[in-house]
Amino acid sequence: MMVGMKATGSLGLALLLAVGLASPVGAASAPFLPEAPNCPMFPADNVWNKPVDRLGVRADSDALIASIGLNDYLHPDFSSYSGGGYGIPYNVVGGGRTKVRVKFQYASESDLGPYPIPRRPKIEGASDRHMLIVDRDNCDL
Repeated sequence: MMVGMKATGSLGLALLLAVGLASPVGAASAPFLPEAPNCPMFPADNVWNKPVDRLGVRADSDALIASIGLNDYLHPDFSSYSGGGYGIPYNVVGGGRTKVRVKFQYASESDLGPYPIPRRPKIEGASDRHMLIVDRDNCDL
């Protein structure tokens, strides 16, 4: 998957939630990763960059909330660190990083490689062992 103009909805949103908004709320510009400032999460005119504080409430809002679970909480599952922290960390590498092939237990659930894995990658501490890598020079996720 890709970051910036190449971003797809759910993972771009996940990274947006992971790092918080690097640009102010309601800003006209797209948020970005601090370690990859030339890679916007989404184009500035993307719907995920629209302020929603003045929008009306949808007529089916109650039904949507009930389908999610009124008393449930948001579980973004992403963070910027591994080890003692919680969630899936992200790694930022330069475009010249050597790419390697990786074998997966569930290959259909991962993007095709090879991958520019850093020397000491941050990896999710849970049993799944997820890892995200952002190429800051090519704006690839």
